[in-house]
Amino acid sequence: MHDPATDPMQRIGWTATVSLALVGTLISVGIYGIAPALPRIAQAFAGTPDAALLVQIAGGVTAPAFALVSPLAGRIVSRYGVRSVYIVSVWLTVAALLTAGLTTQLWQLVVLRVITGIGIAGGITAAKSAIARTPESRRHFLFSSVSLTAGVAGVLGAVLVGMLTVHSWRLAFLTSLLMAPAALLALALPREGGSRLQQAARHPFGILAGVPVPYLYSVVVSGWVMALIGLHTPFYLKSTGIADPARIGSTMGLITGCAVIGSLLYGVTQRILGTRSTMIAGLVITALGGLATLVAPSFTLVIAAICLLSFGNGLFCGGAYAYPVELAPREVPPGEVAGIVSLALYGPQVLLPFATSALSSALGPAAAYPGVALLVALAAVALAVPRRA
Repeated sequence: MHDPATDPMQRIGWTATVSLALVGTLISVGIYGIAPALPRIAQAFAGTPDAALLVQIAGGVTAPAFALVSPLAGRIVSRYGVRSVYIVSVWLTVAALLTAGLTTQLWQLVVLRVITGIGIAGGITAAKSAIARTPESRRHFLFSSVSLTAGVAGVLGAVLVGMLTVHSWRLAFLTSLLMAPAALLALALPREGGSRLQQAARHPFGILAGVPVPYLYSVVVSGWVMALIGLHTPFYLKSTGIADPARIGSTMGLITGCAVIGSLLYGVTQRILGTRSTMIAGLVITALGGLATLVAPSFTLVIAAICLLSFGNGLFCGGAYAYPVELAPREVPPGEVAGIVSLALYGPQVLLPFATSALSSALGPAAAYPGVALLVALAAVALAVPRRA
């Protein structure tokens, strides 16, 4: 059972706090960072059988790998402590991505992207577990800061990847070094002795750790929006005639920047509306952005609509881990809650390429945005329905 009175995370300093906030770089750089380079990687391996499919798998496999490992990562964090798992996981992620830049076969790239997902699972789960144990006055600030750092790193990473890919797709993986400061600053996190660590506590709340199903559905569709923006948009841009990696990277940076703005506004909005209402508002804005692509009369306005979609999802993601922390019973270790949310957020992303491929073949690449928006609108309705006592 989590006891705030004796929890060392209640008294961490600002160096450790910044380290936890920087875990957002694992999301944007580790999972989606190479997206602007994917078309160029596909060209480099054009002679490989099923190259296009393997490149898409390499681009998308990290998120489901991360998601599937996250529940186990929650138990590992409970057993070995935040500090150790966090530091090892971040360095594993950096090493896997740097090695990916040296690969000569696409199957090697796929394997290293799976290892990347395993490292991200440990890092994200450890950090989110620690944040859930901080004082409430700092908790919402940290959750929104994670989304903020993910957005800032996403903007910077997308631009850098685009610029580096012009010279070589291998150089794009150097952006993984943007994650290194998180591990270095994590040395300031408190060490947790054996008596402090939770031993995979048994509780009566099932595999969902007491997190409501309607909420988990909203997290699932938010994850689809993340994948839609991070993995589908570069190919959509290419379909419009934009082949220059630098231009793709700068456009992705603009779209990701809108998510940064949404993340920045989460803290203020949460104080005014509360966590649940803020997240419903984020879903509504996201749905409106996706549906607006249907009526946008020009390419510029389509990009503006996608930016609105990104802004709304950024606002929602600021509270994605905060809301279940508010709901979770004290008997459930925070690491387990974080693991379940990560599983819902990133696991189903593996299904999105099949859906976007079918929609693109039937109606064109732009059809994926309103298609996902309809699912987001349904999530907003589900989350707005009052919970039974």
